[in-house]
Amino acid sequence: MEITDPLAQYRQDAVNTATAEQLVLMLYREALAQVELCRERLSESPRQGLQLTEQARNIFAALADNVNLGHSFGPAMRDLYLYCWRTLLTVATSGDVEGLDPVERVLKNLIAGLEQYRQRQAAASTATDQDAAREPMSVNFAG
Repeated sequence: MEITDPLAQYRQDAVNTATAEQLVLMLYREALAQVELCRERLSESPRQGLQLTEQARNIFAALADNVNLGHSFGPAMRDLYLYCWRTLLTVATSGDVEGLDPVERVLKNLIAGLEQYRQRQAAASTATDQDAAREPMSVNFAG
């Protein structure tokens, strides 16, 4: 099936050609956008909390399900994702918008950390030392 919308095609191409770290970064950014949107709309309509947090909860569930538990940080990352998922569920059922604060902080820290990691990897790949350029196994996706 061919995609006729240029923006949709661009997005699909970006996902299809992304590295594991780029995919995780995309998921973090989308989760943050959804949490921010939820904050805005939840104060207007607290009864729609489950619906408003669904996309972000789905992202955290997928991240938790795909954590590479063989990575040294894998179990901790899985616990962090599940904490965020539970926190979003609590916010959705309580309508307490302030409960989104820790999830936003976690996502912002994860985004900043992964961006720094990618910068270090790019710098290492230009180094002549092959050991410095070797990419460690991803935390979220085996490989």
